[in-house]
Amino acid sequence: MIPSYHKIKWISESIDLKVEQNYHYNERFIIFHDSTSSNSKQTLNMILRVDTLHESYSLFLYSPFWIINRTELQLELQIENNRTFIEMTETPLLFCLENFESEPNKKTQGQLRLYDIDNENNTTIWSEKFSLDITKSTSMASCKVPNDRICVDVLISSFGLTKIITFSPSIAIINKSTVELEVVETISDKEQDKWKSVNPKEIIPFWSHNIKDGIMCDHYKHSRAASSSFMMNEKYRTLLRMNDKERPVIYVRVSAANFDGLRVIFGDYKIDDAPLLVINCLKNDSVSFSPINNVRTKILPPQNYVYHAWLDSSKSKELVISCGLKKTKLELTSQCGFLGKNDDCNLSYTICVVGTQTILLVTDDPEIIEAASAMSSLAQPGQPAQIVFHDNGLSLVNSITEEEMLYISLNKSKVIRTKTRTCFIRPYIAHEVMGFSILNILQERKYAKSDTYIAHITCSENPPSWLMATSKRLLFGTKISLFDLYKIDWQIEYENLKEEPAIKPNLNEI
Repeated sequence: MIPSYHKIKWISESIDLKVEQNYHYNERFIIFHDSTSSNSKQTLNMILRVDTLHESYSLFLYSPFWIINRTELQLELQIENNRTFIEMTETPLLFCLENFESEPNKKTQGQLRLYDIDNENNTTIWSEKFSLDITKSTSMASCKVPNDRICVDVLISSFGLTKIITFSPSIAIINKSTVELEVVETISDKEQDKWKSVNPKEIIPFWSHNIKDGIMCDHYKHSRAASSSFMMNEKYRTLLRMNDKERPVIYVRVSAANFDGLRVIFGDYKIDDAPLLVINCLKNDSVSFSPINNVRTKILPPQNYVYHAWLDSSKSKELVISCGLKKTKLELTSQCGFLGKNDDCNLSYTICVVGTQTILLVTDDPEIIEAASAMSSLAQPGQPAQIVFHDNGLSLVNSITEEEMLYISLNKSKVIRTKTRTCFIRPYIAHEVMGFSILNILQERKYAKSDTYIAHITCSENPPSWLMATSKRLLFGTKISLFDLYKIDWQIEYENLKEEPAIKPNLNEI
């Protein structure tokens, strides 16, 4: 007796355990009936395996197949001419072949199709056959569904008698973020369905109307004013700009496999989620870069780094990078190249992929290029890696500037030595970049050639004016044009200062 399955109490006829069976295992085909209704024609087929040890019986009651339907579609499954209807339910369907005792070496295959329970004649053609004689496999079956693909996952149970078959859509939306999202597919800027809601930590199936040309759009459910879009038919990750002050971007990753479909995964933004990391290792020169066909250029000061993501992830991932008058166009594939010559230095770049992070590095030091290239080759899948700890140490870091002040290392001879860092690559800070950019264009780079930017403060908004400190002087300037033209009202070198600067209460003086 089975107390409850599909809210029904099932009972079978009596079984004589002493009757021997003719096939390899002593297994019996058991038919259960609905015990709550004498007129019900519903049956439940199971297998009872009887093992005899001395004078004891060991009984295993099981179903050869558990069918799980996660497609939100009504399906029909056929295995060796045995058919069953699969509803849209969370409860697994227990399925047993009537001729389960057939030849043990015969291959078991299944077929799938859509099924209309209200109109049995309105059914689609069967899919191609997929094998069930496996311990763990994921494959794709083509049948007449909106995107012609259903993912079939076959897993054998821990006790080895039941195969768990899971049907799921070839595209699944996984929301790992902490905010509720809505998604929809668009083709030629036309929405193909209603927006589908995805709660935090939820997984939903998604059927594409045109996986080749379709674009997925998403937005926060609480803020539907604007949406971001991305291609969903290729494997990549990016950040999407969202129209929300608290959460201006969201992370998205498209995971693709030949036989496991697509998984679109959303998540909250973390510092290293941007697909590209740009590092300027130059000591005196800035580096400018912008996506191709984009007039907005980002300036990266010397010894700074910045994470970058594309505003439109469906467009080309090429960059235009420049340093001074040297400019080149780059594809973001692993490579090294020569950017140009600046004074006595050869400017080079390298693009390497470490894990899922693409890194673009600009430097005039060939040792850095060599080290970065070696790191990229080491990070390739399938490459052997050896990790060696040469020694342990203690790093003293300034909590405000986040700069390493002192490093104490203990080598193998247990002799304590100290080491200070000579080069530090800092994160991109918009205020500092603005000051660096102003210094870089003042009087045709007159001061940028001899001075190094340190800091600046804004003195007035109308007209925009600022006081800047460089490595050699103080400058006071005013913006005189909408086209980023500035004039210097006065400047004084530190060696010409007669006394330490002081703050005066008169707002007309500095």
